[in-house]
Formats: sequence, C-alpha cells, structure tokens
Amino acid sequence: MLRLTIRRKLIGTLVITGFLPMSILLVSVLSYGTHTRLKTVSAEFNELALASSEGLSDRIESEARRLWLLARLPGTVRIFEASLKHKPIAAGENHSIAGPQRQNTANPPMQVLHDALARRMRIISDDNPQRFHFLAANANGVIIAADIQPVEKSLRDHKWFKEATAGTAGQVLVKAISNDVHTHQPAVIVVVPVEQPKTGAMLGIIKETIGIRTIKRQLARGMGARVSSIAIFDSRLRRMIFSIGSVKNTDKATQIFLQGDSGKGNWLTLLMHGLVVGAASVQFHTLIQTSGLPLLAPHWYVLVSEPAITVLAPIFDQARLAAALGLLMICLLFGIGFWISQREIVTPVKRLRVAAAAVTRGELNVRLLGDSPETSGFRHDELGQLAHDFDAMTRSLQATRHALERREAAKSRFITIAAHELRTPIGAVLGHLELLKPRLAEAPMDIETKTRLERSLLIAISNAARLENIVNELLKLVKEDRIAQTLRWQKVNMVELVKSVCAEHADFFYERRLNLNLRLAEDAGPIDGDPDKLRDALVNVVTNAIRFSPEGGTVRIAMRKVVGGMLELDVEDSGPGMSQEAMASIFEPFQPGGDVAHHSTAANDQTGFGLGLGLAIVRRFIDMHGGRVYLQKLTVGTRVRFILPIERFEPLPSLSELVATDGI
Repeated sequence: MLRLTIRRKLIGTLVITGFLPMSILLVSVLSYGTHTRLKTVSAEFNELALASSEGLSDRIESEARRLWLLARLPGTVRIFEASLKHKPIAAGENHSIAGPQRQNTANPPMQVLHDALARRMRIISDDNPQRFHFLAANANGVIIAADIQPVEKSLRDHKWFKEATAGTAGQVLVKAISNDVHTHQPAVIVVVPVEQPKTGAMLGIIKETIGIRTIKRQLARGMGARVSSIAIFDSRLRRMIFSIGSVKNTDKATQIFLQGDSGKGNWLTLLMHGLVVGAASVQFHTLIQTSGLPLLAPHWYVLVSEPAITVLAPIFDQARLAAALGLLMICLLFGIGFWISQREIVTPVKRLRVAAAAVTRGELNVRLLGDSPETSGFRHDELGQLAHDFDAMTRSLQATRHALERREAAKSRFITIAAHELRTPIGAVLGHLELLKPRLAEAPMDIETKTRLERSLLIAISNAARLENIVNELLKLVKEDRIAQTLRWQKVNMVELVKSVCAEHADFFYERRLNLNLRLAEDAGPIDGDPDKLRDALVNVVTNAIRFSPEGGTVRIAMRKVVGGMLELDVEDSGPGMSQEAMASIFEPFQPGGDVAHHSTAANDQTGFGLGLGLAIVRRFIDMHGGRVYLQKLTVGTRVRFILPIERFEPLPSLSELVATDGI
C-alpha cells in the first residue's frame, strides 16, 4: 500500500506540475491564437470584400464611362436627332435609318446593324461576344442601332427604359442582374441617356448588357486563397443574386449578414457562427461625377466567407503538435522521475517498513546500513540519515533489552534459589505443625489453655500453607518465563473446561456462600489451544473472583461467540472493585493491585492481596494463544474478559520471510 500511495502521489504531482499547466497553457495559446487569427482573417476578409466591391464598381463604371463617351460624340448625337425626325422604322424592316432609303439586296433585312453607330458598337464588342452587348434607342423607344439583331420592336414598355428616361435629361441606370433576352444568361444592364448638348434634352439611351461571365471573372480576381465562397447580395431585394463557391456557405453568410454580425471583432461570435464573413457595399460615385445626372443603382454588397474551422486549421495543427511534444516530454520526464523515485524513495521506504515490522516483533538485530553503508541502497540524504538513526535506535534497544534480560535472569535466579531454599524449611515447619495437632489434643491441660494453643497452631499452619503457595507461584512464574513460546495444540471444549474448574472450586463457593451464575454458549464448539495453560489462566481468574467477592455475593461467568472467529469469556465478581491506577499495571508481575501497607496473607481474607503473580501468568498464557485479556471496572465488582481465537493462532512472519516475499 505504501508503494501504491507514493505512486498515486507521483501521478497527482504529474497532473499538478505537468498536465495541468500544459492544459492551461494550451487553452490560453488556443484562445489567444484563435482570437488573433479570427480578428486578422475577419479584417482581411473585410478588406478583400472591399477590394472586390471596388473592382466590381470600377468595372461597371468603366463600361458606363465608355457608354457616356460614346453618347457624347457628335456623330452619335446626329444619329439620334435624325432618328427622331424620320418615321420610326420597326426592327427588321429593309430600311436604313441614317441615310436615304434604298433597297439593299446584298445584306439581310437588319438595317439597324449597319449604320455608323451600329458599326462602332460591333467594333467594341467583337473582342468577346459573350462578354457584353450594345443597343441604342431614341427617346420614343425605337431601336436605332445594335451589335446583334434585337428581338423587340420597341423598348417603350420596358421598366428599365422608363426608369432611364425619367425626367428631362434622363438618368444613368445600373440594373440588377437579370436574364439577357439574347443570350438567356444572367447579365447586368448599364443604361446611359443621350442628350442634346445645347438644350440638354434627352434624345435616347445607349444600353450595354454585361454578361455574367465578366462579373464572375471580376469577382474571381478578388477571391483569396482562403476564401471558399464570394457572393453579391442585394439589400433591397434581400436575397443573394450571384455567388461563386459553396452554396451552403453563401446562404449561411447571407444569414449572418442579415443578422448584422458580419465583420465584428468579437472572435467568440465568429467562432460560434462557424463562418468568417467579410462584407463591403458596392458604390458608384464616379458615375454621378462623370455624367452629372442622377444615378439609379442597386444596393449591392459583396460577401466573402470561409468556415472558421478551415481558417483555424493552422492554429489547431500547431496546438496538436505542441500538445504531442509536451505530452511526450512529460511522459519521458515522468518515466525518469518514476525510476528515480522507485530506486531512491520507494525501495528504501519499503526496507524501512519491513525493518520496523521486524522490530515490532522483537527482532532487534535488524540493521539497514549494515557493515557497508555504500552497498545498503541508502544514499547520503534524508532517507540515509533516517536509516542511520534507525540502526542507532535498534542498537540502543538491543543493548537495553540485553541489560533487562540480564537483570531478569539475575532476578529469576534469585527467586529460584530463594524459593528452593524456602521450600525445605517451609515443608519441615508444616510437617512439624501437623505432628503437633494430635499431640496437642492429647496433652493434659486445662481447656482454656488447650483452646488458646489450638487456635495459635491453626494460625501457624494457615500461614505456613500460605507461604508455601506463594513460593510455588514464584517457581511457576520463573518456570514459565524460561520456557519457549510453545503450546501443546489440541481441540479444547471451553464449556466443559469452565464447568470443570467451577466444580473444583465448589467447596470454596459453599464456604463463602457465593452464588455462581453460568451463561455458557453450549454451541460454542471446541477451540484450538493448550488445555493446561487455559485451565491455569481460568483457575487464577476464578480464584480471584472468589477471593474478592463478599460472603453471599455472586460470581458470574459468561461465554459467547463474537464476530471474526473469536470466543469471548467474562468472569465477574461482586467485590469492591479496583482503582484506575491499579488497573493500569495489574497485569505486570508483582503488582498486587493495592497498597502494600494493606497486604494480607490470610488465605480467605477478602481485603487482602497476593503477590500479584496470578494475572501476569494469565496474560502470558492468553497472549501465547493469540488472544487478549481486558480488565473492566463495573458499578459493583470487576470483570475480566478473555478473547480467544477459535482457530489456531499463526505468528507473524519473520524478517527473512518478509524479505523473501517482497523481493528486496
């Protein structure tokens, strides 16, 4: 878990110090790059739309100026004046408008194509018949010249003719794109009035039809490398009248233009629309300055557009490249950092953890640095200093334990020698006292004296027996401290064991008039343990309960199964209880649990205390089984609780086993 925790911390550090700053930087760069790119492209598209609109207006105005110059020529004026003096000739009749009427058998009946004005028109339009065509009509609407055969007889009913001839001198007309009657293709109509120089009266009009191909070529010149569509939008008609490129983008650009969002500097708006649009109006100021006449022109706007994703493609490509390089660099650095941390942090910490676990088990000979610190895996850093301090601590603990063991050994030897030396005279004293009892009963003396001597003899026998019990407990404690931590494992029926111990002490319960309350889990089943050591532990606790319960009191013994595969056994007395200070050290040897000044050696004295060896032996035996002993002060009396594992207790693995398992 330690290594996994450190790895999680490393991953968190990577996210905080690597991916998070890179993500923030990447988002910032993308935002700034997108903002700059969209603003720049939007400005370029506006300039491009302006250039296209100026090119388109220049092209139409140049054609209009050419018509105006043609209309100002004296020969043109004379032709129009002559057409108004003669009878109107319908188109297609075999007559010449400009000269004497004569039969012309060499040419087909299209005299409007052969006067001087018509020849000039054909000369102008012969370079590209598909680009534009000319037509001239007098003020009455009669066609007097054309570069191709007209299909109408009169122009008087045409709306554009009425608009061009409105007023005294007429007005210059630029007509929105419509189908040409001759080519049946979309075209732009430019009409210039012809006026009498002296009077200023209008004599007629000259009309030029500019083919859509010319407009298309003009717009195509204005399309940049990035522009996917360009269109002409008529604001009066509120519709797109001509476009080049993607129809879908053109329609969307028209909607954006109608919403008034085109050309704005708000890059978020441009990004949300998904289309970058530039717009500029088409102006015809030169025509007014040239002719001095009113101008009737459409309200056109040139719209250029490109999808935002296409415009931002270079930014995204650079961002992906930067992200890939950054991710590669972070992963490389993380791999190096992980290898270094695994070698310099994780492995030493694991060794420290294993060594600490070994010390917890009592293996104080563990050393991290050993005799050669250079080959121990620890560096001259904080972890190396910690390993040095750890070794110093284990050396100090080992020295302390050796000193304690020597003192314990000396104490054990003293107790053993003293106990063995005491057992012989005590046995002799008891033997002689037992011999004196029958002789005292047979001795001739007065009853009062005999009674007093018998009472003294009984007290002496009782104290000698008490002293013999103390010596036996001392020898038992020393013996248990010396033996190895081994048990005779077998199945033990704890219910039967409790009943057997209670039966052995039935006389004591009867003598003290104590009530025995048993609550045993009959289905508890057997447990794994040493029956002799478990019996000794239970006898010590039951004996204490009998001793400290007042006459007529109650001793309660309860047993039950608890979660975790454990068996719980409680022994409660109804005595005066113990103080918290006494309970803290009651399981240590030679802790009687009360003031030494109140110590009593009476065998059945309720207020007396023994040597304090019983509970020390109890804890040792229960610990050997992997269980625990608890002491709890009740409202009345004291409770001793055993918690024993039902199945055999397995000791912790040794340091060598942990090293072999973890592979350190």
